[in-house]
Amino acid sequence: MARIGAAALPERNAMLRSSMSDLLRELEILALDCQAGGATPAHGDLLELGWTVCSAAREPGSVHSNWIVPRTDRRVPRPIRELTGWSEACVADAIDERAAWDALCKECRRVVRNGASRAPTAIHFARFELGFLRDLHQRFASDEDFPFEAICLHAIAQRLFPDLPRRNIRALAGYLGHSPELMRRSAGHVEATAFICRALVPVLEQAGIGTWTELSDWLGRAAPISRGTKRVYPLAPGRRRALPSGSG
Repeated sequence: MARIGAAALPERNAMLRSSMSDLLRELEILALDCQAGGATPAHGDLLELGWTVCSAAREPGSVHSNWIVPRTDRRVPRPIRELTGWSEACVADAIDERAAWDALCKECRRVVRNGASRAPTAIHFARFELGFLRDLHQRFASDEDFPFEAICLHAIAQRLFPDLPRRNIRALAGYLGHSPELMRRSAGHVEATAFICRALVPVLEQAGIGTWTELSDWLGRAAPISRGTKRVYPLAPGRRRALPSGSG
């Protein structure tokens, strides 16, 4: 049996604790992003898929991101091309859907907690991505359990920051202190998603939510109706105060 070096033991023990813990501060979470040619699989093909594993306890791992070979010959609208940077030339570097799904599921199995059947997953606007993930699951692994237990960061932000005028990924990441210079591709969105996920942990703890189970239960309850009474800028206060007072 191979022996583990003493230097590797702390990291291995930390990974073991995170795989068993329900604490948001210790839990390993899959941060995920999709880009597609339409709002649902019925209206557009998956164009890109990216993910990383993150934890509040340490820096995220490397980001995995690939263009995906479109499933059909449906036209990709110009606004989506401009938004994502996709063009027909991207297909030369793309992988097929099955290969992307298999790689993602392999990552899921690595972060599933003991006793759980699904990987804790953070997505900025989960309703969009889940449509494409469920489509992949139906076509490639319908005899298995759906591997993601997803939470929506946009839904969390609606409850925690009701005064924010915008909660898109750029605005939310910037408000929490991340660079607003996001890449259009999934890799940049994955990095921002992981940053938001980690930055929200202390805010959730202050709200009395310290575990993944508590977070899921909280999101499952009806959201209180809250109308903002003051203007809040989607930029970290320190960065906002450093801006020049005049134009130019």
